[in-house]
Amino acid sequence: MNAMEEVAMMETLAPGLVSARAARAPAALAVAAGDRRLTYRELDEAARRLANRLRLLGVGPDVVVALCLPRSPAMVVGALGILQAGGAYLPLDPAQPTERLAQLLGDARPAVVVAAECLLDRLPRGPWPLVALDPAGRATGPEAPEADPVVLSPENLAYVIYTSGSTGRPKGVVVSHAGLASLTAAAIDLFDVHPGDRVLEYSSPSFDVSVLELCMSLPAGAALVVPPAGPLLGEQLAEVLAAHDIGSVDGILLDLGVSSPQLEDAARGFSFRLDGPLDMRMDSTRGPTVGEWLAGASENQIGEVVRTYGEERFAQPIARAIVAARSRGAIRTTRELAQIVAQAVRTREPGQDPATRTFQALRIFINQELEELSLGLEQALTTLKAGGRLAVISFHSLEDRIVKRFMREQSQPAPVPRGLAVREADRAPPKMRLIGKPRRPSAAEIVDNPRARSAVLRVAERLALEPVAG
Repeated sequence: MNAMEEVAMMETLAPGLVSARAARAPAALAVAAGDRRLTYRELDEAARRLANRLRLLGVGPDVVVALCLPRSPAMVVGALGILQAGGAYLPLDPAQPTERLAQLLGDARPAVVVAAECLLDRLPRGPWPLVALDPAGRATGPEAPEADPVVLSPENLAYVIYTSGSTGRPKGVVVSHAGLASLTAAAIDLFDVHPGDRVLEYSSPSFDVSVLELCMSLPAGAALVVPPAGPLLGEQLAEVLAAHDIGSVDGILLDLGVSSPQLEDAARGFSFRLDGPLDMRMDSTRGPTVGEWLAGASENQIGEVVRTYGEERFAQPIARAIVAARSRGAIRTTRELAQIVAQAVRTREPGQDPATRTFQALRIFINQELEELSLGLEQALTTLKAGGRLAVISFHSLEDRIVKRFMREQSQPAPVPRGLAVREADRAPPKMRLIGKPRRPSAAEIVDNPRARSAVLRVAERLALEPVAG
């Protein structure tokens, strides 16, 4: 391959596409995060400076580099810098338990770990050197000299992603630059992304959808909108969209499941199988814990929550047992609560722990999950453009009923108040149409991921609003 062929081939791969875009439109917006903005020139230069540092540390083709940052401009700089150095990036979510991060790092054995400066103290230690990035994506320490360009081939590794590990040990999946280039081209074509468009970085850094969001935006010349770390639904989502002048979107996916790493982190208090503090909050900085609520709620209130959100027929005996137990001392741990519930449940459901429904009910209640879901569905309806699709994956019958009812109501003309004579032409038309039938996991999918057994996928498409006849 001669020099001209090398240049042409490199420009078809992800880092080359972004650099070429920076050369053609250096002042175009590449990354938007609150008040912080990065043009394509600034992003490319920041990534190149990081790449120079990584090259000094031995990073090159097929060398794995772990990237542990929350959603931020620094995360985008980090991913692109690793790719420009020739390495394959392994995205890690800093919100995951330290034990899981240690497990992934131990399995992947990265040559270098790139992380947010504020996270260095909680990262597991290992033989790998650490490179710290500030919030803007600048590596701390002296600047490295300019390194020679790296020549990549389509067969070289681009990134590594790990499965959730719901069936056992997480498995690493490696993706080549050829695979990433195919994904990039397909996503840009499917979502019709053009220069000047805006793509929301919605997903957790450790989910492969975050790679899709990255590669369908920057190589196409669009701006990647990076919201703050944390929940992004309802009011939070509306605020981000409004702040970045995103009037409508092509598609929204709501995955209502609780991730395996959260469930398996005893400190989060979600699991009745692991002993930990009785917390269960999705956002551990806001609101009361389950333990605090149980300490002050009445027997009737506890029974109502367990019955309504857990559909538990032994709700009242469970509530009575909890009140009796707390009179002898505070209920502080998940194991204590699970044992109290087990003693109050007189019959067992095959294959299900007696505490399952109660823990599920308390989690849904304390996080106001059903209220957040209803708010998110309404927000999705107002945010989707005509032809845009809403896909919702629910894992609980109460969630699925809300989604089913919402999509059914929105796919019918507006109801007419009883006793009021209204011409059919005067009724407000449907706002959505249902797409296909509900999808449930196959037997093979359930074997691969047992937690998917209750999953239901529903899809609806936003319709263009037609004026009501006068």
